[in-house]
Amino acid sequence: MQERLYRMLDKTRTLEKYIIMVLIGIALYLFVYGLLPLDVTNDMWIYSGYAGEADIIQHYSSWMLYRNSEWGWPIGKIVSLSGEECSTYISYTDSIPLLAIPFKLIRNFLPDTFQYFGWYILGCFILQSVFCGKIAGIFTQRREIIYPACFLFTLSPTLLERSFRHTALASHWLILAALYLYFKRKKSNKVTDIWVKYTLLSILCVLIHPYFLPMVLGILFAALIEIVVANRKDIFGYLRAIAILFINVSGAALCGYVIGLFGMSDIIAKNQDMGGYGFFSMNLNAVINPISHGYGCFGLGNSKWSVLLPAQSQTLGNYDGFNYLGLGILISSLTIGMLVCLVKEWRIMLWRKLKDNWGLAVLMLFFVIYAVSNVVTLGDKELFSYSVPRFLWPIFSTFKASSRYFYPVLYMIDIITVYFWGKLVKNKNCAILITIVIIQMIDFSEVICEKHYALTSKYVSADYETRCRLLEEWENAAIGYEKALLLDPVPDPAEMYWIAYAAGKTNIQNNFYIMNRGSIQALQRNTDLQVQSAIMNGAESGTMYLFLNPNYAKAFQLCMGEDYGIKEINNYWQSFWWVYKIQDSNHITGNIDNVSWSDLTLLPDSDVNIEITPESESVHRISGWVTVGGSESSDDVIILEIKTESGQSMYIPIRCIGKEPIDNSEFVNLWFEVYSDYDFETTSLALYCK
Repeated sequence: MQERLYRMLDKTRTLEKYIIMVLIGIALYLFVYGLLPLDVTNDMWIYSGYAGEADIIQHYSSWMLYRNSEWGWPIGKIVSLSGEECSTYISYTDSIPLLAIPFKLIRNFLPDTFQYFGWYILGCFILQSVFCGKIAGIFTQRREIIYPACFLFTLSPTLLERSFRHTALASHWLILAALYLYFKRKKSNKVTDIWVKYTLLSILCVLIHPYFLPMVLGILFAALIEIVVANRKDIFGYLRAIAILFINVSGAALCGYVIGLFGMSDIIAKNQDMGGYGFFSMNLNAVINPISHGYGCFGLGNSKWSVLLPAQSQTLGNYDGFNYLGLGILISSLTIGMLVCLVKEWRIMLWRKLKDNWGLAVLMLFFVIYAVSNVVTLGDKELFSYSVPRFLWPIFSTFKASSRYFYPVLYMIDIITVYFWGKLVKNKNCAILITIVIIQMIDFSEVICEKHYALTSKYVSADYETRCRLLEEWENAAIGYEKALLLDPVPDPAEMYWIAYAAGKTNIQNNFYIMNRGSIQALQRNTDLQVQSAIMNGAESGTMYLFLNPNYAKAFQLCMGEDYGIKEINNYWQSFWWVYKIQDSNHITGNIDNVSWSDLTLLPDSDVNIEITPESESVHRISGWVTVGGSESSDDVIILEIKTESGQSMYIPIRCIGKEPIDNSEFVNLWFEVYSDYDFETTSLALYCK
């Protein structure tokens, strides 16, 4: 009876700990972000570009695009109106398939406006606090250590910086969960009782953000290698370790296949370089550099995370490698380092822990090397670089933003801080840890205030009103249309975020290419063929034809004929030009000046350089340059005439992709390209330009 009572009391204390850890996560979330993001029917703060960052519009627009599209296979597929080759997958849009897929299943029961990002970040804060508490609970049962540790981990600058900017990348609790399983198994030196949990974590990584998968698998591998070495005479130990790794990788791969994670693998495999590895690297000053990517909130332009430390310079793509520790952790780390050097007992303890966890220590060293990458930078200087074996390119190009692989090291520094001050210093009042937390909060208090204000109803409403012109114009223009084709995609998908949001709000099917990986060349090729199809066969019924380049739109309108007009759809950041059939859109006003054939000049052959390169059996790439007068002119309307032997002409609008002044003269070279499926074996070419 007494033993049962003790067990009940122990369960009660454990439940109490969990409740407090959950409350800490909730309290810190509300402290930083408030209640506004938790309203699933409010997406104004997303469209406003939270904290000056547009990527969250991509994540949300991709969710709307996925929600409005038909089901395909794999289940995470978003079918593009530009053809199968240009379809994308929810895994590549950072829209968190873990939530997007089940919510699509019940989409008919959801409100018209539905965003889940606020609740997801709240969940990340709660899980961050809980797993921190569980890790601290392995080293100590003292609540005065565990609860301050929860504050310390949940107020991690990297977590706050990624939240709502790259929402899926705020799932740092996946790293903490893997580290917790690692330290938990140390008591029994067995991993067989937690391999299922590691497998679940691996699957969750695939369903949230694949960048976390190598981190989790790396921590699992460190645990397995330590066990195998410790029991090297156990032949079955090797087989168990291999089996556990195989099950983890297979489970993650199967899940990835079902949701379409490998849908773009053929495109990635064709990359001729490492796709950004070495560019998106971690600067050697990252842990002391309080500068993050972004433009600050409500016009202050503040991306500096410290009110005390100065900003450090960066280079290349170091802006993605924000790994600032915070002033509290920096002071703590320096203090612990000095004490380890001066106090023999601490030095022995540290060496003993490194020996006990040598696999994890080696893994952390590997993560540091990978994060720094093969292009080593310090400040604004590139110190040196080295070559990476070619067989590693597919892996390195897939996980190109290498700076993110410092996250596990960052949290190991936090764990060491909690361990030393909680385990070795025998103070009962936890004053040191609380002091570290306070210093951390003071250090980036200005950023926290900005983040909180940026998500207040007063700011969001005022900001939204100044930026929603596109949505209003789009809702008016989209009356009677079912599809929207953007016919001049650009390499930077950020220019399409705003109209993707508007299309999602009005349930218009579209081909807006809002993804992180893929072939922009394939999209340009297919949209060029759609342009030619519209010219030859007429516009598709119920389809809007949109352009980012007004001159390309004018060229298209001219080829389509006098029955078509051009309307500018404008918003705070970006304008789009819509070529529409006048008789079908009597509610549209505000045409721009059209170009007539009399405005164009047939260019002499001596001024034109055209190259035709076969792309496939039926598709050719036409590229080259043309010399024209007026280097300051913006009226670069170019039309290619293809004339057959019978004298029949076909006109194709040409995309101008660049200008190059000639020796500071009044002449300029216009570079152009277009894809066509016309039979060029029986044609002559002529170029018109304005």
